[in-house]
Amino acid sequence: MEESNKEMKEVSLRNFALSPSLQGLIGERFSMNNRIVVVEDTSTEIKVVVTEKSLHWLTDLWKVLPKEKKITIIMGDEIEVEKVFIRGYDPYGETNYR
Repeated sequence: MEESNKEMKEVSLRNFALSPSLQGLIGERFSMNNRIVVVEDTSTEIKVVVTEKSLHWLTDLWKVLPKEKKITIIMGDEIEVEKVFIRGYDPYGETNYR
């Protein structure tokens, strides 16, 4: 498994909705605890959006995924990533409408 180090891209997650099937690729609890948003999965690569690059979760991620998969890390805004998790796991979290 390789980590793509070419260019760190930034992406906006403003209208992005969490996909339980994509998050399940790396484990929902693991992704929630480390604030990792899986945005795409193909047969050769997995694209994740993170707020900071740290090696402690990256080595754990390598253990879970098949060796032929390449990880593409995309930097995201910390507030947007947090809002994605709030919207994904608590649909009333932003509006407080219950």
